[in-house]
Amino acid sequence: MAREGAKPGAAGKAGSGKGARAADAPGGSAAAGSAAARDAGAGAQGAAGAAAEPCVPGSRVAASTPGAPCALSPEFFAAREAELRRRVSAKRFAHVQGVVRMAERLARVYGVDVPRARLAALLHDWDKGYDDPGIRARAREVGADVDPWVAEHMPRLLHGPTAACALRCAHPGIPREVLVAIERHTTGAPDMGDLDMVLYVADALEEGRTFGRVEELRGRIGRESLEELFVDVLGYWTILIIEAGKPLHPDTVGVWNAYVMKRQKPFVHGEERA
Repeated sequence: MAREGAKPGAAGKAGSGKGARAADAPGGSAAAGSAAARDAGAGAQGAAGAAAEPCVPGSRVAASTPGAPCALSPEFFAAREAELRRRVSAKRFAHVQGVVRMAERLARVYGVDVPRARLAALLHDWDKGYDDPGIRARAREVGADVDPWVAEHMPRLLHGPTAACALRCAHPGIPREVLVAIERHTTGAPDMGDLDMVLYVADALEEGRTFGRVEELRGRIGRESLEELFVDVLGYWTILIIEAGKPLHPDTVGVWNAYVMKRQKPFVHGEERA
């Protein structure tokens, strides 16, 4: 097995996150890349060189050990950034840099911890370089708890859970809430925390996005609550996926319904607001 941090071979890319193709949006589907590639998560060395906690098959990131403050240092960020540059394409790396900038902006506007937001943004596409067979193998390797249907039909959406699991094992000092945000960034969850919402929205609204209603949604930053902005973005990307004729992740409907019922109205169209 290759070391953690090595680029996953010639794995295929699927655009740049929630970009112009709805297939790469949260809950969407993307085509496979080239031949499978694998690198190690379990048993990798931690940030200080000590052996990492072994991954436990079937474990959830939400139950992992809280991290140490050292993972929030500029030195740790710079080291992971250098690794990421080797793991993904130049286009993907540029997208991640945009997400980091947007996550920092959102964190400052909404009072979320900035170092945690920046680290979650940097690491959210850590496993995006794998093709379909490769990401399925990666999920098995790191013991990620994933839906078998999603693994079969929408494997490119496994990169959040696999990255969170692998990073926990390789770098136990990463704070738990950062790993949870990474795990949730493709589909969301019915109980999103502030950091979860910052990463989800930043992934969608980073400056590299120049299509559709993205600029309008960016204009709502600071004018509405973080939760309202998250639901706006969730609704918009869900509509894009449906209009493109792509399958929805099984969790997407549940997440949408949870927030609609909470607010008793959807936040998709401006005229529906009070």
